[in-house]
Amino acid sequence: MLRLSKLADYAMVLILQAGQEGPRIHTARSLAHMCRLPLPTANKVLKKLTRAGLMLSVRGSSGGYALTRALDEIPVVEVLTAINGQPALTECTELNANGCDREATCPTRAHWHVINATVMDALGGLSVADLARSPNLLKTSMRTRQAGFVPLFGRSERNP
Repeated sequence: MLRLSKLADYAMVLILQAGQEGPRIHTARSLAHMCRLPLPTANKVLKKLTRAGLMLSVRGSSGGYALTRALDEIPVVEVLTAINGQPALTECTELNANGCDREATCPTRAHWHVINATVMDALGGLSVADLARSPNLLKTSMRTRQAGFVPLFGRSERNP
């Protein structure tokens, strides 16, 4: 089962909180407090987000962390990748997978790559800002995007 790790969940919450008031510098302590996270956990996540280029670390007495882009310009998949590496639904779709003992005879292996790519496309089409919307608005937004959806591995009959 594909599950969002706690750190990835915390990353989404921290990024949403950091972007609520537009471009602004927040201390790790204030973000941790607003998100009700332990400071060491917030620090760990903020450092990973900074290494991935999603946040900027500003040194000094008025320093802290700031988003490098607006929330609507940050795809959910980038946050997940920053925290956990490239998301994969199965072992065989992991980037550095060693394979499994059934790989040579697995009838579904090729299908999992297509399914994984489709899920990644969907996550890439969702922005962090979308997560702040009500579920009904999010569904409408996703349906609108899917109307123009072009699969990763070529065009479908609907989208020549």
